[in-house]
Amino acid sequence: MGQEKLVGCHIVSGLEVAGLESDLYCDLPDVFTQKMMPVCRSNIPREQDLVRWPYLRGLHLPEIDADIELLIGLNAPRALEPIKVIPSKDGGPYAVQTMLSWTVNGPICGEAGSEEPSITANCISVVKLDELWKQQFQLDFPECSHEEQLSPSREDRQFMEMVNSSIKLMDGHYTINLPLKKRNVCMPDNRKLVEQRALSLKRKFVKDASFHAVRPCFPDYVHDHWKEDSFFGYQFLNGVNPMVIRRCPALPQNFPVTDEMVFKGSKQRLKYEMKKGNIFLCDYKILDGVKANIINGKQQYLVAPLVLLHKTPDDKLMPIAIQLKQTPAEDNPIFLPTDSEWDWLLAKTFVRNADLNLHQLSFHLLRTHLLAEVFTVALLRHLPMMHPLYKLLMPHTRYTLMINFLARKLLISDTGMLTILREALSSVTYRSLCLPDDISDRGLEDVPNFYYRDDGLKLWNIIYRFVKGTLSFYYKDDKMVQDDQALQEWIYAIYSNGFTNIPMRLNTVKELLKFVTMVIFTCSAQHSAVNSGQYDFIGWMPNTPVSLEGPPPSRKGEATEATMLDTLPSIDVTVHGMATVWLLSKQSSDSEYLGNYPEQRFTDKVPLEKIKTFKQQLKKLHKQIKKRNKHLKPPYTYLDPKVVENSVSL
Repeated sequence: MGQEKLVGCHIVSGLEVAGLESDLYCDLPDVFTQKMMPVCRSNIPREQDLVRWPYLRGLHLPEIDADIELLIGLNAPRALEPIKVIPSKDGGPYAVQTMLSWTVNGPICGEAGSEEPSITANCISVVKLDELWKQQFQLDFPECSHEEQLSPSREDRQFMEMVNSSIKLMDGHYTINLPLKKRNVCMPDNRKLVEQRALSLKRKFVKDASFHAVRPCFPDYVHDHWKEDSFFGYQFLNGVNPMVIRRCPALPQNFPVTDEMVFKGSKQRLKYEMKKGNIFLCDYKILDGVKANIINGKQQYLVAPLVLLHKTPDDKLMPIAIQLKQTPAEDNPIFLPTDSEWDWLLAKTFVRNADLNLHQLSFHLLRTHLLAEVFTVALLRHLPMMHPLYKLLMPHTRYTLMINFLARKLLISDTGMLTILREALSSVTYRSLCLPDDISDRGLEDVPNFYYRDDGLKLWNIIYRFVKGTLSFYYKDDKMVQDDQALQEWIYAIYSNGFTNIPMRLNTVKELLKFVTMVIFTCSAQHSAVNSGQYDFIGWMPNTPVSLEGPPPSRKGEATEATMLDTLPSIDVTVHGMATVWLLSKQSSDSEYLGNYPEQRFTDKVPLEKIKTFKQQLKKLHKQIKKRNKHLKPPYTYLDPKVVENSVSL
């Protein structure tokens, strides 16, 4: 009595029972097994046990020659539900008829006239391991159990009443009144105090050299210049997406810009300016037809604009015409710098939003993250660990699969994003992945103040010399390349499972060197160029809105400041976007930068010497970029080897 014993058991599900003389079946809940039953045959009442009780004579109790192997408890009420009851008399037992049979309960002795009643009491309780652990934890730390049982205080109840009575759903958000103890509280006007503290904090950041070292182009500069046409043009060369702009030798047929529009009252003509190489085009046709999402119940808007830019005599790149949709129409005007302030600013804002979408999905996600993933998977599948190419490329795959898994899980939707990705994939060519070829194909070899090109080409050449010096030690001639089965399987896997616009086979040492240079450059420098500056240019939301809530203007002269404010994203969307680009731009605490190889995979003298030379050349380039940036505002730091990571790791 009062004793507990813990026994292990198994659970049996799906059992049915029926009486010995009945066709009625009853489903049982989960049944728990036990090595030995706490009852025996003597506990089963028989008809001869009822002779002492005349009112129970004639009661038929079926018998079977078997041990007791099943006990049915109160958790199976249908099996125990009384159909008929014979009540007790003179302190004797009573009988109950159930769907299974008759049962007798009460003081029944094994033999008639026995004066020593036999009583057996069993109580079975089921406890799961996690509940036992919790009980033990509460025994070891009784104060925890005590705290959990505290009832809410009067103030807690008052707070919950305020929340329940004032909670409302407004614009997709739940709001509650301030849970103040007293009503009609007069709040002090401390706006000036808050502004003073904010300015004080700003002064601290301005004086903090370490902050400037980490964030040399923080959004203050963007805040001060985002409306300027020169800064708008600058971002096509040195912002986070320098991949769209190209020299324009002839106007597209769907972009009917005239001399009267862009050079009114001037002797300049589009034809001659294009011949001189001074006209540039940004075409976002990949976005045409893509439907924007609905956020918090509000339809968002996305356009596929065309932008015409002109290189001025003072080497500035200035926008001169913007058409927000691909098809010319009366409700699709060409916006000009001579239009009203808000018409022109609104048109530029739609362009910046389109640029963000194309940048994130095509030039950031597809051409660095996903391309690097294809390189990584093919490397792990087809190149043995002792292969020189494995040793050379493995550092440039660090964390890539992990960060891409998180991107798919948290950032990529299955709606408009996939549409853009499919269109972008069809536009990827091998030459567009090789920086020297891409710059040449876009006609940007001599554009002034193009720091992405300048630093990128220097990095490309340094990487190429490193790859050439290393792989030429292992591949003495073209035949060695052709006969390397693992190498050919690697390149074919990339071709067949990733990008069909790249070579499916490498036949010469020269082809191998160029392709491997492209792989390393894509995983390191190119990703840094399109990723590291995201917070710098997107952190100040009006410069690059992550979404737009108003439709594009269809007529000139109607936009106002209110139109602009209604078009920009809501606060929560803005904050979410800022937090995302901050995390994407933030350097990891365990970053491995270009040229650093903490795991010494090579053992041969020649590749080890080439790694040493590689580091020296990167250090020299860092000093050159640092010296140049002292005279630039804003500085261009995204291809400085000191901030370029080895791999796509964020």
